[in-house]
Amino acid sequence: MRKVTTDELADMLQKSETWVFNVLAPKEFERGHIPGTENIPIGGSDFLAQARAVVPDEDTPVVVYCAGPECKASARAANALAEAGYMEVYAYEGGMKEWIAAGNEVETGERTVARRSHREGAP
Repeated sequence: MRKVTTDELADMLQKSETWVFNVLAPKEFERGHIPGTENIPIGGSDFLAQARAVVPDEDTPVVVYCAGPECKASARAANALAEAGYMEVYAYEGGMKEWIAAGNEVETGERTVARRSHREGAP
């Protein structure tokens, strides 16, 4: 697991091959998340199954984030992905707290099928 900064994450979000997961509970995700990210809660028993359904290729870069530096969910998720065989796993430990403090955009509401299609490069 490697750590990324706010600026590095902003750059990674521009790359269609990088997936970014918010690993908090769905209610937290709905309250606010980084635009273009998927919600796969680490607290669920099927975290790895959900991650594999979205990103079946273990060579695909994956970034995970949670609420902020005091939240340990991103580190737990990153470790779980690395142990499952994912080769490029990054943790944005600054989470929503640092993302917002840097003045970046935040979305609210549930993820949509359209967003997933956009991330996959579909028109």
